[in-house]
Amino acid sequence: VCRTGPTRAAAGGGSELLRVSEVPRATILVRADRTKLARILGNLMSKAVKFTQKGCVTVSASIRTEGTVQIRVSDTGIGIPFERQREVFDEFVRLEKPESDSSEGWGLGLAICRRLVEVLDGKISVESEPDVGTVFTVHLPRACIAIDHSEKYVARSDSAGFQHQLNA
Repeated sequence: VCRTGPTRAAAGGGSELLRVSEVPRATILVRADRTKLARILGNLMSKAVKFTQKGCVTVSASIRTEGTVQIRVSDTGIGIPFERQREVFDEFVRLEKPESDSSEGWGLGLAICRRLVEVLDGKISVESEPDVGTVFTVHLPRACIAIDHSEKYVARSDSAGFQHQLNA
């Protein structure tokens, strides 16, 4: 999704317009605990949107040559200084937005993501450059995936609002 500029709601203090920037080529069905995967993706996307004032937040999924699934949440936000990247998955570590209220958040979101990814037998990593953006990458094992090339883009949600299918 890309921030394309303020809408009338944004001019009045509401949120900006977000739009889908790519049409998927194939659907990757992920077999994993729905609640855990929803929490992981929700946290990563929330962070990406929170720290991106201009530009794009992109979520992509692909099957790697070794048969694992790779899910990437990337943004064109403020980035994370190199010296802070090793600690972002630690508990109570907070990354501040320059204009942020110091009372915002507990610093648990990325620590929760790391633990949930580990429960799914996966790995999570971060690459970032200040003033360029950040990429969080989740690798899930081969046992978590199935590919269905026959379906077109599907945007189904369950009662928790999570999209069951990651579209690549």
